[in-house]
Amino acid sequence: MAGYQLKAAMPINVRKAKFGEYTFKFDVDYTKNGKTNAATIIGDINTTSNGKVVAINIIDDDGLFKLLTSKTPIRHGK
Repeated sequence: MAGYQLKAAMPINVRKAKFGEYTFKFDVDYTKNGKTNAATIIGDINTTSNGKVVAINIIDDDGLFKLLTSKTPIRHGK
């Protein structure tokens, strides 16, 4: 989106919260015009009793979605 290249900066950390619910956290590097910044993504995943993913919810994207969908450049605070 908007000319950015995205790459997970580390393996996704997934933890079981309770039956059928998991939390995740990972850092993503985003690059544009030779400049790289990072954002931390935190969310949760809901599954059925047989393990099928039914929902992925982003709780905090560190402002990344707004940055990627903005028509004017935004400087990220990291």
